Amino acid sequence: MKGWKTRPLHISGVAGALILLGAVGVAFAQGGAEPRRLSSDGVEQLAAKLNARDRAIERREASLVDREADLRAAEERLEARLQELQDLRDRIDGQLQGLADDDERRRAALVVMVEKMKAKDAAPMVAQLEMDLAVDVLDRMSPTKAAKVLAEMAPGQSARLAAQLAAPTETP
Repeated sequence: MKGWKTRPLHISGVAGALILLGAVGVAFAQGGAEPRRLSSDGVEQLAAKLNARDRAIERREASLVDREADLRAAEERLEARLQELQDLRDRIDGQLQGLADDDERRRAALVVMVEKMKAKDAAPMVAQLEMDLAVDVLDRMSPTKAAKVLAEMAPGQSARLAAQLAAPTETP
């Protein structure tokens, strides 16, 4: 057998499958009925495990679908509640603006009224107002008329109001 070169045997396609099946058949035939039963039991156990795993995956998937639905419903409820709160906020802001407008209108009317009064009649009334309101009224009045009202007040009260008028204003 000199001179023969050995080559690897390449079998493919149908011929290869037939040879493989034949080899498996010979192996089972030599092992008797026992290996076939063990193999069948192993396949049944594997199938049972796969079925159990499939059921567990299906339960988890159903649980996730339920959770997603619950989350969507909760998100919708939350968005509706947020919209309600925004509507309430807008309504409150509108009411506050209305109150601020009313307050501004009343203060402007008070300034006009005090300016029309004689200084000796206006001074006791302005002196009895809350400090912030008295300062606001005097600040809105013409400087000449405000000076006449301050001149008719007691010196201590007049000094406190003048100091507040001269103080820097705070910005909100």
